[in-house]
Amino acid sequence: MGALLREIASGLASGQAAPTSAALFDLSFLAFIAATIGYLIYLGARRDTAWRAGFGCGVLAGASLTGALALRWIAAGWSHPPFTNMYESLVFFVWGIIVVYLVVEVRWRVKIAGAFVLPLACLAMGLASLSPNKEIEPLVPALQSVWLHIHVAVASIGYAAFLTAFVFAVLFLFKDKVRMAWFVAVAAGFVMFAVLAASRGAVLLDGEFPMDKTVASPDGWMKVALPGGAEGQYEKTAVPGAGPLMLATLFLAAVTAAAAVAALRRPEGGVDKFAAQATFALFVLLTFTGAWLLFRAAQMPDTRLAANPYSLALLVLAWLFVLLVVVFHWRRDELLAALPAADALDRLGYKAVMVGFPLMTLVIVTGAVWANKAWGRPWGWDPKETASLVTWIIYLLYLHTRLTVGWTGRRSNLIAIVGFLSVIFTYLGVNLLLSGLHAYASGG
Repeated sequence: MGALLREIASGLASGQAAPTSAALFDLSFLAFIAATIGYLIYLGARRDTAWRAGFGCGVLAGASLTGALALRWIAAGWSHPPFTNMYESLVFFVWGIIVVYLVVEVRWRVKIAGAFVLPLACLAMGLASLSPNKEIEPLVPALQSVWLHIHVAVASIGYAAFLTAFVFAVLFLFKDKVRMAWFVAVAAGFVMFAVLAASRGAVLLDGEFPMDKTVASPDGWMKVALPGGAEGQYEKTAVPGAGPLMLATLFLAAVTAAAAVAALRRPEGGVDKFAAQATFALFVLLTFTGAWLLFRAAQMPDTRLAANPYSLALLVLAWLFVLLVVVFHWRRDELLAALPAADALDRLGYKAVMVGFPLMTLVIVTGAVWANKAWGRPWGWDPKETASLVTWIIYLLYLHTRLTVGWTGRRSNLIAIVGFLSVIFTYLGVNLLLSGLHAYASGG
């Protein structure tokens, strides 16, 4: 830490914007990790000291990330804002998350929400750190538009608002004492989706977990394009031993989901003993499988973790969802007592959507204007465009049913959760499963 701080101070003193920006990014990453640990300790132990440490580290993370982005913009000669490739987009998305969350924290003091928001910010920071290209480079012609700058900036902040609304929706359902079996079923279902999507079905079809093949290049390494394949399709190499583990995870997730559904068919509340045990076993297996995947992939000479950021993101998200359910089940009474009233959580989620929805509208409008300039048409039903429209419609349904029909509570918050799942598919799933004009940002 001392060496990092000296590097930042030296860079600021000498006016070296690019290396100082990189050092500030590293500092913010460390601060995000520390903030996450603080909030998780607060979640488990209910110690205000841990919350204060987590909040302070969150402020440091936000401030250092703001400095990193500003210096990166300066290093680019003000020619383009710092969110025009995958690395910059992820960093700016994290900046939106921490800014939105800190505003909510200061304004409404929902201390416990940080334990659910900050891990997702850490995940995005980890993805950014894996990005193969962190250099500041001239923009390709399709990206040389002020409309793209507005489009990406607004999308990052809008997605951050939807993430916050999602957290409040989940906490509302928990506070409203929705049966734990529902949480188990959804988490297990997401694990199944994540394993199948991250492997593109190869786990089920071939018993393997493939990653994009890479070879050495003058710039370090590059992915190997699939002969005769569409743009964004690459040759694969299987991670030894990961396929059977992923297949076992898929099977256990199906068993866990079936146990949860069976519990829901019975009148008693909560989740039965077998479903609870299956959930914990799924968490343990998913943890071991993820560790194995990272360890073996790091040893392979013909692939890089950085070549498959979206696959890894989905798997880590699945792990976080299952961890969330395990914590809910383990600390149910303490968490219920710590949360604000259900109607307060409902209102906070609504306010977050009211921020995110107009921004999502602006995302679609500015994207259409940019597409018209870049490709000669405002709308072409590209997979990313279509997924964005579906997301917008879901949140429109949320607001319509709330403002005109009077829906609040469970029904409204369920729509908010579905909306954020659509955001995840738009941001991650489309890049993994589909190809299109947005493939320049896919990263595999």
